[in-house]
Amino acid sequence: KEFSLSAMEYLEKRNFDAQQLTKQYDLYYGGIIGDFKFRIVAPIYLNHEIVSLVGRDITDKSDQRYKILAVDKSIVAAKSTLYNIDNAGRDVIIVEGIFDCWRIGNSCIATLGTKFTAEQILLLKGIRNAFILFDADARKQAEKLSAMLQGIVKHTEIIILDKGDPADMSEQDVKSMRKELKV
Repeated sequence: KEFSLSAMEYLEKRNFDAQQLTKQYDLYYGGIIGDFKFRIVAPIYLNHEIVSLVGRDITDKSDQRYKILAVDKSIVAAKSTLYNIDNAGRDVIIVEGIFDCWRIGNSCIATLGTKFTAEQILLLKGIRNAFILFDADARKQAEKLSAMLQGIVKHTEIIILDKGDPADMSEQDVKSMRKELKV
C-alpha cells in the first residue's frame, strides 16, 4: 500500500497528519493509471469488511473531484452504507464527505454527498443522538435529513457552520464542538 509523495503533500496541505490518517483509515494511493488514478482512495467498510471505495482527486484538475466505485464492482453500493459507520457509537456526527469525517474523527460518519438514501437512513436505527454537520451551503439538505431521521434516531440536531465545511475546521474548534456535544 504505497502512498505517493504527492498524495502525502496533498493531505498535509489540507492540514491533516498524512501518516496518522493513512493508518487510521487504511488509505492508499490510486496510482497513475486505472479507475482511481491520481486519487487518495478510502475503503468503505461495513461490518469490518471492505464493501466499496471512494477516491479524491489530488490534482484538482479532474471534472469529478470524488469518485465512488461502480455499483457492479462493489459488494455493497457506497450510497447504501455510511462511510466510517463501523467506528460509530450511539452518538454520531453526520457529515457529507470523507475529509469532513477525517477532521472530526471517530463517531463521525459520512453520507458521501448531500444526497442520502433510505438504506443510509436505516443504518442509523438505534442511534441515540445524531448531530448533522453539513457544509454551510447545504442547510436545506441537513434539515431534510433531520426530518427523515425522526422516529429512527432518538434525537437529532443540526449544527450550522457560518462558512465552509467541517474539513476546514481547526483542531481546537473540533475539540470544543466534540466536548460540547459529548461525542
